[in-house]
Amino acid sequence: MIGGGSKLAAMTRVPRPRRRLACSVVLAGLSALALLSGCASAPSSGIVGDSPWQLLGTMPLSSFAFSDEVRGWGVDSSSTGLMTSSDGGHDWGPATGRIVGAPAADGLPATVDRLVQPLQVVRADAAVFVAYDDRLPLGGSEVSMPRAARSGILVSVDGGLTWRPCLSLAGPRDVVLFVAATDASHLWALCRSIPTSETAGPIDAPPFLLRTSDGGRHWVRLGTRQIGDPALPGALGVPLVFVDSRHGWSLWDGSPAPFVRVTADGGRTWSPAAQVQNVGLGVCALDARHAWIATGTTRQAVGGLFATSDGGRSWTRSARFTKIPLAAVYFADEDDGWAVAAGSTGAAAMRGIYATSDGGRHWRRELTPAPSDQAWGRPGWQFCRAGTTLVVGCEGEMFSRPLPVSAL
Repeated sequence: MIGGGSKLAAMTRVPRPRRRLACSVVLAGLSALALLSGCASAPSSGIVGDSPWQLLGTMPLSSFAFSDEVRGWGVDSSSTGLMTSSDGGHDWGPATGRIVGAPAADGLPATVDRLVQPLQVVRADAAVFVAYDDRLPLGGSEVSMPRAARSGILVSVDGGLTWRPCLSLAGPRDVVLFVAATDASHLWALCRSIPTSETAGPIDAPPFLLRTSDGGRHWVRLGTRQIGDPALPGALGVPLVFVDSRHGWSLWDGSPAPFVRVTADGGRTWSPAAQVQNVGLGVCALDARHAWIATGTTRQAVGGLFATSDGGRSWTRSARFTKIPLAAVYFADEDDGWAVAAGSTGAAAMRGIYATSDGGRHWRRELTPAPSDQAWGRPGWQFCRAGTTLVVGCEGEMFSRPLPVSAL
């Protein structure tokens, strides 16, 4: 038990609206899918035994988002290009939408497929946001970049046909680290000033958080020293989650434990939550009270899953994962959840995808990977909901399954 609170109380199911959640992602890699609801598939060669999960493919996506079961966007980590899919993530091709309304000072190309370094894709309602850093050389090679090139965010509200700038960072060293959105109007950009090959400066500059409530027409810089300590290594896999326009969760790297903070005023001020053990790899939050943190393995302790139902004042560790390092966690509601056990350390025999239908009190393994599957030794796994389907994967391997009726 952490934080001195009581154990996570048994929760009763209450009526809830159908959720279509965009996936926050940064170090993840996957694609998507689309299994028709209720349609079973034969296990792939990468899965041992029967499983509700289907192997989609091996597209090396480092970030992705879906508008529905079929239309998606992703960042190709092998070529650092923006990709799109119209068949649920089975096949991907370059996104070719036009960039409109960009000032010449931004140094942006004419089409989105020519972005030098897209970083992250986020979907919220009908809007798709793409964070980019066009100051970086393509693929790490020496490429002469325009002096005007910057880091920022593009948005499309017409299915990717056109994209317009909604944020352009003015500082030559400023870069967008992570983007969170609750709808097409409310967006947060976690940023930091970092040195480049042409600029010098401290590498431990504190992060800063920008917020917009009108889809990017106006941005406000928030007091962000409360989010992360500049002496800490930096943001984690999923460092920032907002559940509505006011309530959010922040996860920042620390030793020997990550720092968890919560906000109730849209990110203007942050309060520390009770600490969890080990290295946090991502936070999943349903609302201002319910959240889960997946933790990895350190020299001091093996990872696990921590849950709170009181806004982070206390956390309860799952008894199922006391010796299993977790790479990602996702809950569709207070009862139905999934967790990925993966990574280069820990018990290899316990790797796989686990599911619960009672709020985490009991877990069952839904997918057991083949022992020869090397993808499960990597970190950076991520869940994402695509309409009535759930997608999970890391860079180079993606799986999908239809969501159970109880989670719709």
